[in-house]
Amino acid sequence: MRGLTVALPTFDPGFTTARMTDVFSGPRRIATMLGVERALAAAQATAGLVPEDAAAAIARVCASFDGDAEALLGAGWEAGTVVVPLLDALRAALEPEDARWLHFGATTQDVVDTASMLQARDGLEAVAPDLDRIASRCRTLATFHRATGAQGRTFLQSAVPTTFGHRAAGWWVAVDRAAQRLAAIRAALPLQLGGPVGHLAAFGAAADAVRAEMARSLGLAAPVLAWHADRQPVRDVVSALAEAANAAAKIALDVALLAQPEIAEVKVRAGGSSSMPHKANPVDAMRALAAAEACGGVAGVVTRGAPQALERGLGAWHAEAFAVPLVFHTAAAALEAIRRCLEGLEPDPARMAAHLRGGSPADLEAIAVEVDRVLRSKR
Repeated sequence: MRGLTVALPTFDPGFTTARMTDVFSGPRRIATMLGVERALAAAQATAGLVPEDAAAAIARVCASFDGDAEALLGAGWEAGTVVVPLLDALRAALEPEDARWLHFGATTQDVVDTASMLQARDGLEAVAPDLDRIASRCRTLATFHRATGAQGRTFLQSAVPTTFGHRAAGWWVAVDRAAQRLAAIRAALPLQLGGPVGHLAAFGAAADAVRAEMARSLGLAAPVLAWHADRQPVRDVVSALAEAANAAAKIALDVALLAQPEIAEVKVRAGGSSSMPHKANPVDAMRALAAAEACGGVAGVVTRGAPQALERGLGAWHAEAFAVPLVFHTAAAALEAIRRCLEGLEPDPARMAAHLRGGSPADLEAIAVEVDRVLRSKR
């Protein structure tokens, strides 16, 4: 196989997680594309469009494929898409009468986009536990400190009293909203199958059956129309992940401000300083803020990207191969960091009380009632 062999750099571990590194690894990407080709052939055989023997042969070759993933990805940029060298390798392993049915009626973007949706599903599953633990910890803090008086601050200046529980309830609402949105998106991730220009004329009367069976076998939604030039499914995933990372960043910033020695209303796990041993740097909050900042920036490549030309785009679509994995990496890092931060967070009610300016027990109880209402709400 001709093409470039590339050694991809190790991604900075502060901006990803071990699980997300696996989800978006080169071998995982190729394995997912092989799964798409196998599902396509099987669906076509079920609909009577492809011989069953050919579909079985394609399935065997896809299952046993052991090509060099990084070499394939490098060769893909020489060919314009990684699907071309991948198909070349698969056809070389098939008998000619079976090879003619491989990828029948499909286009490279069908494979790339469907594989991307499958990786997105795995990536969303990977962040879900951290989101759940963050939401649970915020809810616990809100409940326990529902009436713990704390000085409210606006424009970074003292305002009127609030409670630490009310502040934590705000964190919980944002995280819970992000978790619900990501779960809904994950459940609706769509198949991509449109052939060269978005219709399936080559499939004839079997088109609907193939689309439905392929979607069912992969656990994806069957779209009304191919979305080659309509990138809303990708934008939905990316914007929701950026929202989750932003929720983590909000918590991180609040915690970092409250942990300053001059305020010291919370204690967090401390990192070290190379020149000032007395410092207790809020390293988890720092990592969450840095990762969320990176996430928002790279998400813009997709959410503010150029429109797709005619039936299939040139360049703007391909940029997703760079941006989407980075959005997942950085969002996962932000969530992991803030989960660690919250799990070690120690509020100091006495210190909070020392900073209170005004407010009565009745005021704090009224705020506590508001916290209870929020935590009972169904959104």
